[in-house]
Amino acid sequence: MLFGTLLGTLFNIAAILPSLNYDLIEPKHLKEPIEKTSETTLYDFLSTYPSKNYKVHHNPHYGKIIALPNQLDEMPRRNILRGNIHESHVYHLIKKHIRPGTTVIDVGAHMGHYTIPFSRYAGPNGLVIAFEPQRSVFWELAMNATLNHLNNVKLYNYALSNEEKYSFMLHDAPVMNKVGFLNSGENKISDSGKGNRVKIKTLDSFNFTNVSLIKIDVEGLEIDVIEGSKDTIARYKPILLVEICGGNPLETASNAMKKIIYSKIDAIENLGYKVNHIRGHDYIATPI
Repeated sequence: MLFGTLLGTLFNIAAILPSLNYDLIEPKHLKEPIEKTSETTLYDFLSTYPSKNYKVHHNPHYGKIIALPNQLDEMPRRNILRGNIHESHVYHLIKKHIRPGTTVIDVGAHMGHYTIPFSRYAGPNGLVIAFEPQRSVFWELAMNATLNHLNNVKLYNYALSNEEKYSFMLHDAPVMNKVGFLNSGENKISDSGKGNRVKIKTLDSFNFTNVSLIKIDVEGLEIDVIEGSKDTIARYKPILLVEICGGNPLETASNAMKKIIYSKIDAIENLGYKVNHIRGHDYIATPI
């Protein structure tokens, strides 16, 4: 069976989307250089990104999702482009824990597969803040947000941690994960000096208000993000959806890895939370 049959109608992105919605992107200083050694700006990168080979696919749960032909077997697109829900065990918890009219924060938003339902459940009076440091994936996130008319969303091309600095994204392309699938969501931040330069900030530095839920998927750096979010967490006591030690499901983790996982759970619970395992490497923390 051909992919076109599986996925429904495919649209040429150039035909239906001449430009992305820059009003979604914060901050507005898109003309600042994104590299010390280059005059390239985020605006230049986003406006000249080679979009002609992308196609727009429709998923009944998410809406419109863009993809390249070579991304059809890449996670999380592999599930989504087949019309399914990615990480359904987490997806089905979202509506229960988002209060309409509040702020929802998506840390490690990737292409927007959580940003989209977050926008739906936060509602027109709510706000969704999405952080994604990988430039090419950020472009895809911005396009998906534009295609689905997510007018209550703000997008930041930053990484989050417990301090403010610049670092580097080791890869800006999919890497092979532990179960043999390509996954651009498993690229990592590093101080090696190699890769794309990335601005890192703390969540607390933004002073977001009325926060009901924070989702964190940052490839092992979740406690650093939480440490940089302590004031926000203490003030609003949001639900935390956290990937802990990504790629290491609790069910099959080694004893050494379980010690690391439980130490991270302890760190979250010390903030006044109860952490429950959902499945795999996904956990939910609720305030006590």
